[in-house]
Amino acid sequence: MFPPLRTTAGVLLSLAMLAGAYWGGERIVARHGGMVAAADIPGLLWPIQPVLQPFALEDMRGGRLNEESLRGHWTLLFLGYTHCPDICPTTLHTLAQASARLRDFAPFAQDGQVLFVSVDYARDTPAVLRPYVEYFNPAFRAASAPPAQLHVLIRQLDMTVVKTSGDDSEEYWFDHSSEIVMVGPDLKVLALFDFPHEPADIAQRVQAVINFTRRPR
Repeated sequence: MFPPLRTTAGVLLSLAMLAGAYWGGERIVARHGGMVAAADIPGLLWPIQPVLQPFALEDMRGGRLNEESLRGHWTLLFLGYTHCPDICPTTLHTLAQASARLRDFAPFAQDGQVLFVSVDYARDTPAVLRPYVEYFNPAFRAASAPPAQLHVLIRQLDMTVVKTSGDDSEEYWFDHSSEIVMVGPDLKVLALFDFPHEPADIAQRVQAVINFTRRPR
């Protein structure tokens, strides 16, 4: 809990930050720090922790994946695509190593999941996505959707995706946000972990965020 803000400057600062940290489906203003009390956890969103609104994706098994697929889980979500030459496979490898480090941490071992969201719906069909993510970890999940549907989720996370074409009309790639997003069992967006990522650091932060979140207030 924050101590009472008694000074005029404190009140003005508090109001300014709360006014700026809104959840309108467009951005998370509280990202990367904000007002962090009682926990020094890099990337923790606090005290504003937006709740994910409804979205719909197609998962790697051909089924439906939506916000209810995240309920009850500690989810580490990452944007990317299978043709990505560097950041995507590197981050998935990091998440696989971080998950291994979390095997002895019961909350994540029991209820944790990693979700890879592809921004390349045209090429990343379920038949492509499933073996791609399972190469890094058989328990990893993956999903995608047409751009309009995908945007419903991406805009909530204040993330960006830009498609760029080469000289060949069939040659294209994506510039996309590289943060790992941590979502809680109650669908609150808890933290954003910036690139570059290190397995030990990610595992440590995940434990810290879960312990902080589960602590009685």
